[in-house]
Amino acid sequence: MLGNATSQFVMVGAIPLLTRLYDAADFGASAVFTALMGVLAVVATGRYEFAVILPEQREEAKSVALVGIAIAAGMSLLLALLCALAIVLLPFWLADLGLLPSIMLLPLSVFFAAVFAVVQVWNNRLSAYRDMARNQVLQALLVVTFSLLCGLLEISDGLIIGISLGWALAAGWAVYAAQRSSGLFGRPQRAHFKAMARRYRTHATSIAPSQLLGVIAVQLPVLLLSSAYSASLAGYYSVAYRVANLPTVLMANALGEVYRQRISEGWYQEGAFSRLFLRLLLFFSLFGVPVFVGLYWISPWLFPLVLGPEWIDAVPIAKVLLLGAYSNFVFTPLDKGAMVVGATRYMVCWQLLRFVIFVMICVWAWLGAPSFMYLLWSLVASGIALNLISGFYEYRLSLGRPGQTVPLQPSGTGQ
Repeated sequence: MLGNATSQFVMVGAIPLLTRLYDAADFGASAVFTALMGVLAVVATGRYEFAVILPEQREEAKSVALVGIAIAAGMSLLLALLCALAIVLLPFWLADLGLLPSIMLLPLSVFFAAVFAVVQVWNNRLSAYRDMARNQVLQALLVVTFSLLCGLLEISDGLIIGISLGWALAAGWAVYAAQRSSGLFGRPQRAHFKAMARRYRTHATSIAPSQLLGVIAVQLPVLLLSSAYSASLAGYYSVAYRVANLPTVLMANALGEVYRQRISEGWYQEGAFSRLFLRLLLFFSLFGVPVFVGLYWISPWLFPLVLGPEWIDAVPIAKVLLLGAYSNFVFTPLDKGAMVVGATRYMVCWQLLRFVIFVMICVWAWLGAPSFMYLLWSLVASGIALNLISGFYEYRLSLGRPGQTVPLQPSGTGQ
């Protein structure tokens, strides 16, 4: 948790420097590149990394990790071919997105991000939390360092190059450290490799597709704004989104992990956690008001002062996004109940609903050509509505089920 918060702080803290080296179009191109990375990373490993913690035998867990990396290698080779075809067949479209010729860095970036994810789960299996935190912070520092260096040297596509180099070196270090400390990588037994691939194939056939819907929905706004409007607008949006959601990144997410632990205990001991849910709902609702109202009123001075005078055009976008960011701040920490109680059907339905809504907005944008601000309001209003639905259902889950029996605590708890 500390590593994630520190890495986010590093990334956000570098924005005032990066905005003086790159323009909005550069940020728009890097936002599209990062969005594509996020979508492809979900399917790159077939989500086999989630299965690394499941086998009892360590050698079997190693085989699962190697299965995930092998799938990522194959997916990256296929992606490289598709990117090469896109350069030949769609050069003008890629140029409008700011991804020509940097799109060829996408397969390598996806592969290294996938390897990094596998190693992080391996460290989690071994309770090597210090290594996990160190890897996260190092990855953020490397991305920021290379992005700043490319900007100072005025290298074209510097932000994208910085992202790619940062992920590559971070993954390389993570692999080296894991091999040195726990011998993760070695020649697996062929029987083990095939057996683990078969045993956990549902991760590729069920978990990966369901999570893919959620990730696509999250990344759709950036992809939509860049393709339907311009890379510059996508850049203004991406930076304004980071600033607007900074309180959620630095505070609410961390408290959300504490909340997850607390409601797990409450669900296990009492079969309900409604009092804690309502208490935190009230806290985040009241605490967020002065924070986001303050950001709303100071944004006309904050953006040109901190980011540079040319970023004044991002202020109207930030003001709209702050409304949605407030709802994220309130409800994001409280959305852990469904996972704790095992309400998987609800989680899939909610992700599907979000996906359908955002796809409908995208179709409207491409066919109806609304103004940018109308589209932005639609995205924010949809996000707020989805958060309210999530909050309502999470509260119902926190009440427990009528007549529910509290599960017996097994012996040896706490060992």
